Amino acid sequence: MSACGFQATSILTENGDIVSWGTGVPGVLGHDSRMHELVPRRLVCPKLCGQGFVQVCMAKNHTCAVAQDGELWTWGDGAAGRLGHGDQTCLLSPEKLGKERFDSQKVLMTACGVRHTLAQTADSRIWIWGWRRGGRLGLGKMEDNLLVPTLMPSALFGGAKIAMVTAGEAHTLALTEYGDIWVWGVGEHFRLGFGDDEDRFEPCLLSRRERFGDQHVIFVTAGWAHNMAITSGGVLFSWGLGADGQLGLGDRQNRITPTVVKGPWSGVVQAACGSEHSLVVSNEGALWSFGSAYHGELGHNDASRKHAVLNPKLNLAIPQTLVPTRVDVDGARIVLAMGGENHSAAVTEHGAVYSWGKAYFQYVPGLEEEPLNLDEFPIEARSVVWQFQKDQANMVLDPSLVAPHFFEGARAGLVRAFPPPHALAFAMLCHPRLGKACTFEGLLDDLIKRILETGRLWPLEGSSPGLLRLLGGGWVWGGDDLPVST
Repeated sequence: MSACGFQATSILTENGDIVSWGTGVPGVLGHDSRMHELVPRRLVCPKLCGQGFVQVCMAKNHTCAVAQDGELWTWGDGAAGRLGHGDQTCLLSPEKLGKERFDSQKVLMTACGVRHTLAQTADSRIWIWGWRRGGRLGLGKMEDNLLVPTLMPSALFGGAKIAMVTAGEAHTLALTEYGDIWVWGVGEHFRLGFGDDEDRFEPCLLSRRERFGDQHVIFVTAGWAHNMAITSGGVLFSWGLGADGQLGLGDRQNRITPTVVKGPWSGVVQAACGSEHSLVVSNEGALWSFGSAYHGELGHNDASRKHAVLNPKLNLAIPQTLVPTRVDVDGARIVLAMGGENHSAAVTEHGAVYSWGKAYFQYVPGLEEEPLNLDEFPIEARSVVWQFQKDQANMVLDPSLVAPHFFEGARAGLVRAFPPPHALAFAMLCHPRLGKACTFEGLLDDLIKRILETGRLWPLEGSSPGLLRLLGGGWVWGGDDLPVST
């Protein structure tokens, strides 16, 4: 799993390497410095001893990554204990949180909020640490921050096994194997989905029966203050802050409970929440986006964005797209979309990376327009116009290919290269890469599951549907073989 952070991007290659670029403050890139990286650079970590990564997650000021052996590595700003090492030290390169921190269990996946961090271990338990305010930690009202990983008792989730976790700015969602969602943290903007804006200091059940029409939720993603969920039938839900159209519901209204997002697709397999925008991948591998377009993060190259900002009659409104709109990524089939603060990225079925939006800390040639005459605008609007003109020279409004040579010959991929005995499992996750001549649809779901459990580098039980969608194989895994709540 690759990730867009606040002002940076990290891409996981099929070799298990992390290639990152963007802001280097405060060490989020892991290159043993605070320097910004204007082009992609491979993360070199001798302490890994040859181990590759299988997941990377970025927040505003820190980064976490899961290694092939199930060890968790963290780096960046350590304020409030968000790195989990028992102090608040800033780390400029990856440091390991040993399995002893997790009761000797392998870490399956990790999620980063702005000031808190989570890890899900192979036994489906959740560990959490970081800032205590607003209920972020889900362990009740607390006097102190948690500087080391702390177990969340399974009783907080009604004894259900957790399949995947995701974190927003100040809230968290945990998806169970039964398709229910447990939510906690700051409730502002109705982001928790309970119909109010109250904070929740312990996990509270967002029942699939009451909130999702009794549909089995298999994927969740959180943004700054909004969320999206996907059911086994490919139905997309959104809720929370909608002021910039990031819910895709045709208006700028908040939604206090999960609401179905309708689009011109047969179903949705993966979604990503940026700060104020959203991206969706459909069954057909098409990419769709909606929400704020101020920095070009939607990838539509929409000329109206200029007029929306510069026309005083519009009160200098930030341009927005309120409904799902198709993004052309050179006609490629997309397997993963990622949303950052003001930028986006996508990975194609062939392992190519595209990015667009605000280009942090670098000058992008060819985007200049004729300088605007500030005298033509009202005095009260000139500062905004000036900022827009400054930003315009550092935006990419269309998805642009990241030069492959930055990845040193490796494809961007969400799965490590398998040895020959496991090649079929790799094919089952990404079979479109093999071409139309190779078809595996005839295999039974149970056989596919056994192949995957044998060939994967981490457990699938209780986690496979949601994780597979983050691993780029969402359209392969069927929705029939799912646990049933009793």
